[in-house]
Amino acid sequence: MLYLVPSNTHYEIFSPIVIPNHKEREVFERTTQMNTIVRSSVLLIAYWVFCEGQTDYSKMDPEKLKYIDYTNELLNGSTQLFLKWGYGGPLHNNGCICWTSNKSSVPNAPTYRRSLTYYNQTIPECGHWEERDTYWAAGATNYTPMVGVESFAGRRKETFDYTLLFARPTCFVMGILGDTAAKQSNATGSPPVEADNSTCQLWAQRHNNNATDRKSCEEAFQSNCSSILGEGDWYRRGHKMCNYTDETQDL
Repeated sequence: MLYLVPSNTHYEIFSPIVIPNHKEREVFERTTQMNTIVRSSVLLIAYWVFCEGQTDYSKMDPEKLKYIDYTNELLNGSTQLFLKWGYGGPLHNNGCICWTSNKSSVPNAPTYRRSLTYYNQTIPECGHWEERDTYWAAGATNYTPMVGVESFAGRRKETFDYTLLFARPTCFVMGILGDTAAKQSNATGSPPVEADNSTCQLWAQRHNNNATDRKSCEEAFQSNCSSILGEGDWYRRGHKMCNYTDETQDL
């Protein structure tokens, strides 16, 4: 599996630099963290430039080229996306639910910067909303459509390289299949650890009633992902489970 960021990339806010004033230290940490995010996002783009350079798009299946175009248009759009169906990986056995993704109002990198919000109920009686700063890009590696995602959760960074399995103008299906590991780095800058992140995800545009697209994406999810996990074990977003509001404050 290819990863979007070299394994030695880590937050530099923990370098042994002495800053006496507490307020100055906070400013320094925020600034350095943002600089690291910008550099990592540039590396994400560099990765795609390199990999796309190995692909002659004139030889790609035209339908798969459409997958890439549809997905980039959705990622660059202002309409909210939500996780309709999914399993594995970041869902933590359906302990993290009600996923939504919104285009950031302050892009600072040539990727698609988006906020990712979900409800974490992995610890009983301690459910709470969490938000991640994420960077997305769709492209091709060796003629295979891919979606690269870099996610920042507090001081932890995760990178994922998803296969783009299907896409329509209002939805797309992506996955990491076959016990593939994703790399996770932590705040201490120690070597990344590998975790089993086999996953399938169906992302769709909110407030869209295109029945043809909806049916096509659902069928693509079923045909590509049901062999790994039974349908009864999927995460399925429902209005009774997720009470979406503009602030996403209430479950």
